[in-house]
Amino acid sequence: MNNETVIWTIGGLDPSNGAGISRDLAVFQNLQQRGYSLCTAVTAQNHMGVSCVQPVKADVLNQQFQALLELSSPSVIKISMIADDAQATVIAHWLEKLRQQNPQLFVVYDPVLSASAGGQLSTLSGDAIAALCANCDLLCPNYHEAQALTESQKGGVELIHELNQKLDARAVVLKGGHSGCEAVEDLLWQHNRAGTFSVKASRLAVSKTHGTGCTFAAALSVFVAQNFELEDALYLAKCYVFEALQQAENNVRSAGNGPWHTLGLPGWPKHRQLDFAFSEQAGLPAELAAPFPSIDREKFRFYPVLDSIDWVRWALGQGVKTVQLRLKDASDEQQLRQHIRTAVKLGRRYDAQVFINDYWALAIEEGAYGVHLGQEDLASADLNAIAAAGLRLGLSTHSIVEIERACRVQPSYIALGHIFPTQTKDMPSQPQGLTKLGFYQQWLADRFPTVAIGGISLQRAKPVLAQGVSSIAVVTALTKASKPGEALQQFNGVVNEHFSQ
Repeated sequence: MNNETVIWTIGGLDPSNGAGISRDLAVFQNLQQRGYSLCTAVTAQNHMGVSCVQPVKADVLNQQFQALLELSSPSVIKISMIADDAQATVIAHWLEKLRQQNPQLFVVYDPVLSASAGGQLSTLSGDAIAALCANCDLLCPNYHEAQALTESQKGGVELIHELNQKLDARAVVLKGGHSGCEAVEDLLWQHNRAGTFSVKASRLAVSKTHGTGCTFAAALSVFVAQNFELEDALYLAKCYVFEALQQAENNVRSAGNGPWHTLGLPGWPKHRQLDFAFSEQAGLPAELAAPFPSIDREKFRFYPVLDSIDWVRWALGQGVKTVQLRLKDASDEQQLRQHIRTAVKLGRRYDAQVFINDYWALAIEEGAYGVHLGQEDLASADLNAIAAAGLRLGLSTHSIVEIERACRVQPSYIALGHIFPTQTKDMPSQPQGLTKLGFYQQWLADRFPTVAIGGISLQRAKPVLAQGVSSIAVVTALTKASKPGEALQQFNGVVNEHFSQ
């Protein structure tokens, strides 16, 4: 994913390129992320162990900061190995200075205290670590590091609470690779969110694991720099590491347990289904009574979302073959039922795919073609009843995690949004933009039909379709047009031209 942001990585140099800043830079390059490095120590290490650590003088580290600042300012800083307290003082000074220049600066601290292959790397004191954490946005330790920092043998959520009490972290990702459990579970805790978010996967039977922690934290930093929410960044980083581990295991050129060089990862982003859960969010049905029927993709290519039955009647009369009735402030149930009943009849008359937004129970009773639900509806809607009634289901999504949650339901289509700023409703998420839309589409890899929605004007329609989506949804571009009929003809022209290529 192309991105104008810059990451600085601060850590030690591993001559085998298996870990440290050289590994970070390889990950940055692989994920098309611009990055620079600051070296805290030159080490003599490989996948079998560490034989020598030569810290960089604090003054030299300070000059590295000055040199990089002449080139660019970072959007994200990843910190790993810090050799001693003098270096920590320099880093804390620069973090404060850089944050004054850019309050949005995001700092990830992966507290590397020893090498995974064995060997001490740091003499950092507890006070220095606490001072660093006060300047960081995300603490990203593995189990051994977290237990060392807290002097505790606890695990899971209890260990995160120990970390928070001792270091007052704003957010914590506890990496589960060293937990010893059969399933590798990574946990995310954020100070401004209730509960935790977890991503779990069966442990891979692989041997080449040198540098996995560095690779994971580097990938997570990239996804943060590319404006993914932390839940998405965690999910994607875990997928990235698992994909790289599997490729490395098949690399006959490397011996022992590393170093693993196969970071080309052809085909990335590559979907991998991992188990995930929000501790404060209701789960999905374990198994649906019936699959949701498919839609007619050819009819689906242009998708007006309309707020009245009059607009539905007009659009279908103009030849539109897929519409959504999204009624606002519908407090009169009798009138609401009548509108839905009319929409269903109009859909049958014009052989069109008419979706009812939100009101799934009434849609079932009136024999609708399909319903469209938001993420917030998944906990309350009776998905089994919708599936059993033979209705198609469309689901809104605004992130990778929401896309994955939607995929578990096996809907008839997935809506990706909002792509651009929109006036039709207040959105909790930021506009996705074209780059992220293209990433989502690659991630889904045509597993489900997709429709892009949110702020799509006639001028934006062509570049949106170029991202590979199955359809574009429009709202005010049609209903607020001075001449809706002409606007519809122009949209049809763009859509037909795109799909005829």
